Amino acid sequence: MSALTTSIQFGLGGAWLAEHTLRSVGAGLAVFDQDARLAQADERAAELLCGPETPAGVRLDDPRFAAIHLDGAPLDGSTDPIRAALAVESSSVADVVGILTDEGETRWLAVTALPLPGLDGTTQAALVSLIEVTGIVRDRAAVDAAEHIGRSAFDHGATPMCIVDAAGGLVDWNRAFARRVDRPDFELMATSLDSWVENGSTISSAAVGSRPGEAVSTTWDGGQPVDVRAWSCDTNGSGRVMVEFVEEGALAPEPERMPVDIAAVIVDGCGRIATGNALLTDLLGSAIGSLRGNRLELFLDMPAEAFQRYVDGVRSSLEPRRFETRLFRLGGDDTKVEVEVMPSPATRSGDVIVTLVDIGRS
Repeated sequence: MSALTTSIQFGLGGAWLAEHTLRSVGAGLAVFDQDARLAQADERAAELLCGPETPAGVRLDDPRFAAIHLDGAPLDGSTDPIRAALAVESSSVADVVGILTDEGETRWLAVTALPLPGLDGTTQAALVSLIEVTGIVRDRAAVDAAEHIGRSAFDHGATPMCIVDAAGGLVDWNRAFARRVDRPDFELMATSLDSWVENGSTISSAAVGSRPGEAVSTTWDGGQPVDVRAWSCDTNGSGRVMVEFVEEGALAPEPERMPVDIAAVIVDGCGRIATGNALLTDLLGSAIGSLRGNRLELFLDMPAEAFQRYVDGVRSSLEPRRFETRLFRLGGDDTKVEVEVMPSPATRSGDVIVTLVDIGRS
């Protein structure tokens, strides 16, 4: 856009300085009028707003953009940062907004809107800078995926594991632990480790003292021998400890007692594979570059509509969903997998995290 035009029209003598400063960081610049409609856009801003065909007069909350906030909430007139800037008159308003591209993908933009006064001192328009931050949001999604995968690894752990508080009370446990003590979850709540293992509280206390991770031999409440290891997992002063149990009175070598392999994939808002870990490529028998853009349900022995119902359920409830099905592997034998679909709070654009555990031999 022309800095001179902006200066004359809106009375902003330093417009050229703002324009060139923002361009140096890869920003697009646009001017939106009093009604929050696009009046002018430079080449970069037009590109970020879905191409040079973006029409003048369009608002950021136009249905063509399907704009959303980071928390997944739709952007509307009451939450539009450009309208907010036009209302406050004195300070800039910033937000991160996701818009839908022509390719059906979400492009994340850091939007900063600065009210522009006219010659009479009243706000006449908003100068808006647009910087693409899709990569940053995706990186946050990867961190979030790692956290979910860690939780899934705990749940699927081959050995019984639990987390206890400073008093030895059970806070959390995995499936193997619930199977070993043969009690439903509601009976495990509000019980202590001593209820299930001899000297359980003493063992867990040692983890925050001088013997973290050291194997201690004890017995289950029924008298069967078990070796126990405990580590502090305290991150906020809660005094919590993770406890792992290995049967037969002997610890298996480290590689043999690792949790089952967990393949993980991020499925984007359009239902396509966005990225995945190395275990996913091993499981499906193809490199991630070949998998990216394909629909995950093509590899699952279930109707696409059924898989979509699981995904939609997770997006609406933000609660994970789990099911079992068969998986078709490229160039290999089919196998049975346990699939867990989980929300991805870091992306909030409809993306979900899917983990697949090969249970074909179980």
